[in-house]
Amino acid sequence: MSMDDVRDAMAEFAGRLNELNLEIRTSFQSLNEAHQNVDPLWRDSMRQQYDAIWAELEEEMHRYLNHVGPELLEKLVSDLRHTREYLDG
Repeated sequence: MSMDDVRDAMAEFAGRLNELNLEIRTSFQSLNEAHQNVDPLWRDSMRQQYDAIWAELEEEMHRYLNHVGPELLEKLVSDLRHTREYLDG
């Protein structure tokens, strides 16, 4: 695999990672809206168990959406920029 191939693969991966992050954000927002809609209707013990599990997932999703995902994409774009500078002069 040549460095040109690496650059092209990095660019494709960066684009797909950006799309994935946007899809995750949209899906997470939709899920939160669904939770708000069901909240006044679902008040049994199963809901308490669900909420305990959901709280952990929600925390990790916020961490990914606000830190991990953007930082990973930023690092990838930076590396891609350096690779392009190296190859293109």
